[in-house]
Amino acid sequence: MGIYSKLEVREFFEHNFPEVAKLMSESEAEAFVKRPAWNFVTIRCNRYHQGDSVLIVGDAAHAVPPTIAQGCNSALEDVIVFDRILDEYDDDYTKAIPQFTARRIRDAHTLKNLAENSILISKTLFVQFVLRRKFARTMNQLLPQFFAPFFLI
Repeated sequence: MGIYSKLEVREFFEHNFPEVAKLMSESEAEAFVKRPAWNFVTIRCNRYHQGDSVLIVGDAAHAVPPTIAQGCNSALEDVIVFDRILDEYDDDYTKAIPQFTARRIRDAHTLKNLAENSILISKTLFVQFVLRRKFARTMNQLLPQFFAPFFLI
């Protein structure tokens, strides 16, 4: 579903956000129609640590677009999981940090797949998705140690 005219903008806001619709001017409705489509980047890492002293969590490890509403959730879950791992390994970072990757990578990759396979907004975004997928698969075949495989459900 797209919104392509000022009338459609008005109808959308009147139906979904009536209080906002009362405040919206014609120029704001027109600006809404002309706004560029957002382009979000997802991140997929093969690991979330380097050695036994560097750990990345949240968007640094697995950024996803806000349209699936799971970025903050996932970042907070990272913290909870790492806290439990630290308890399990008596705060021994040399053992705990690699365990974080082992335990979080599947969920984080699933989240990225969810983001990339959610409803595509336009033909342009679909073409971009297909090209990115092809690029990711090609890079994985050429340099698998640096690029994770791209799974499509």
